[in-house]
Amino acid sequence: MTNEGGDSQSVAAQPLTNQAKGSWFFGVLFAVFVLSVFVFGPESLPVYKQQILAYICASLAAFFALFFTGTLLLNAELPLPGKWVISGGAGFALFLVVLFWWRSPAAPIAAETTKPNTAATVASNPSVPATGSSSSASGQTKPAVVPPLDIPPIVQGGAPVGAKFQNRYLKNNVECIAETVKVSTEEWQERNSPDSPPSCDDGAVIFKYTERKSSDSKYILLYDEGRNLFARIPDIPVGQTGPSDWRQIPSQAWNVGRSLTRVN
Repeated sequence: MTNEGGDSQSVAAQPLTNQAKGSWFFGVLFAVFVLSVFVFGPESLPVYKQQILAYICASLAAFFALFFTGTLLLNAELPLPGKWVISGGAGFALFLVVLFWWRSPAAPIAAETTKPNTAATVASNPSVPATGSSSSASGQTKPAVVPPLDIPPIVQGGAPVGAKFQNRYLKNNVECIAETVKVSTEEWQERNSPDSPPSCDDGAVIFKYTERKSSDSKYILLYDEGRNLFARIPDIPVGQTGPSDWRQIPSQAWNVGRSLTRVN
């Protein structure tokens, strides 16, 4: 354009600095990524996939903050010796903010939670219905417990209530008596016998089992849901002694247990 003195001056647009280019690039990329997640993303993802998305989103936000903060400092022409330190601090802060956002209930895509085991849910909360039903002796219909995969169903009948097996062991040079006893139509307990000295009860734990359908008629099969463990005790007459064994899922190998004597 021409001024009154006849001098012409060309006004050219100033080129973008590398800082400005970086802030524009990562800013647009971050915005496109977030919008894509909202529009095309599923409602939930497995935990590891959701965490990968969270780290990608947080990294884009961090790079945007890194370059954008640098651009502001350059435009302001502040005589600061640590501009990259300030930019890096802002980038790291935004990285943490976005990462915590993804790990909060307000995340754009939720992480899938592990589905609870049906049998465990029913056992811990009787109000939760299970698939199928069975009839009780009174004629009322009650929910049937569906066992987990590879866990046999609860036995119908099985050993009589009150069946008891015992073995003796030493604890601090004191002879103690342990017993495995059926306390209800389905439940067994492994505990110290009341006939044991009181010192045997120090730190003692009662293990609970449910009786399961056994594929071997020589054994009574018990399952400890808390430890995910099978125990087999010998199905023998009162007064006889036989071996027991155990295995922990998923192992298929049985380990030699204690010799048990049936006392009831």
